[in-house]
Amino acid sequence: MPPPTDAKDFTADSRSNLTEWLVARSIRESSIHPGHSAHFETFPRRRTEVPEGYTANYLGNLWPARFSQGIRSGTYTPDFPPITEEYFEMLDIFEAAIDARKTFSMM
Repeated sequence: MPPPTDAKDFTADSRSNLTEWLVARSIRESSIHPGHSAHFETFPRRRTEVPEGYTANYLGNLWPARFSQGIRSGTYTPDFPPITEEYFEMLDIFEAAIDARKTFSMM
């Protein structure tokens, strides 16, 4: 089922249709990682070294630990992210990188 594409299509019923579409998109089941998107097969988990005073996410992005309650310094392999708004944002980044093929620039 495609998502609504026009502002007039966003009624209370279509919002639930959009939610269903987003959930279905995020759970294009991975054969390797059940319960997660197949995109995680293209972008696998990897060990990340996090310097003292920083924290990191699944993609290895670093930021000061004072802004997060996540994993702090050390070397670890991240867990898959929980299915929240950030999960969908990560899938958007994965899809953009896959579509870019040879060169990917993001600002």
